[in-house]
Amino acid sequence: MIDIQTVAPSRVARLNPVAKLLAIVVLTIPLVLTLDAVSAGVALAIELALFPFAGLGWSRFWRRTWIVWLLAPLTGVTIALYGQASGVIFLEWFVVRVSEGSLSLALATMLRVLAIALPSVVLFATVDPTDLADGLAQVLRLPARFVLGGLAGLRMVGLFVDDWRALELARRSRGVADRGRIRRFLGMA
Repeated sequence: MIDIQTVAPSRVARLNPVAKLLAIVVLTIPLVLTLDAVSAGVALAIELALFPFAGLGWSRFWRRTWIVWLLAPLTGVTIALYGQASGVIFLEWFVVRVSEGSLSLALATMLRVLAIALPSVVLFATVDPTDLADGLAQVLRLPARFVLGGLAGLRMVGLFVDDWRALELARRSRGVADRGRIRRFLGMA
């Protein structure tokens, strides 16, 4: 579950969840439609300048976004190795072909992933599922069945996280799979 009390109060944290959702949609659509590093880089620079005003402390920001920072470069590496080859080819081996075009596409893709995922994580860190459901029903006037399904799904995420922590603590107390994070994760999964 999201602990609203531990988030520093700010104007962004108190915004209607539907406004946060619409802000992410407005930001995401141009980034999805363009495929260049400049627009994604500019969007990411503006976002990084605005993140301190979101109401998340830096430690909480890094805890929530570390996976995005880890996986975005991996996306870039994949595109660099297997993307559309154009221009000068730097490396070619079996199905791997690294070229000027694949490297520029990799950079653009990595920046797009960061520019789309980071604001989504930051803005929804302070959203209460019930407030989001109320906003979807009252502001967007979505059908009740859809709103209740979304509410149930968001609540289940919080319950899943709590159950995962309880399972981890139970396994640790029994001494099961205490030899590394990867082994423990695979055993729990």
